[in-house]
Amino acid sequence: MPIFLNNLSIKNNLYLLKDKSFGDHFLAFATRLTEKLKNRQQIKSKDAPFTHLLELDLKWLDFLRLALGIRKINKVEALELQEEVALDIDHFQALSKG
Repeated sequence: MPIFLNNLSIKNNLYLLKDKSFGDHFLAFATRLTEKLKNRQQIKSKDAPFTHLLELDLKWLDFLRLALGIRKINKVEALELQEEVALDIDHFQALSKG
């Protein structure tokens, strides 16, 4: 789940990592999010480049390939998925603070 941790402004929330209930809650969130993304119907374009060749964050590309099994994707689709994940993480953060 490192890709999710990267997006959770760790410096401002280090105390959360020491809280076991937060860790359990975060792991459940990350698992649900990963499964949601896996279960989505992905556009499988034969013309899309291999995921690892995109000029995007390497951890994000590893997540797409290894966690979601996306071997080929175009940059626009990869960025759309990244934005969706960022919004879900923002929502998770808002709920965790409240």
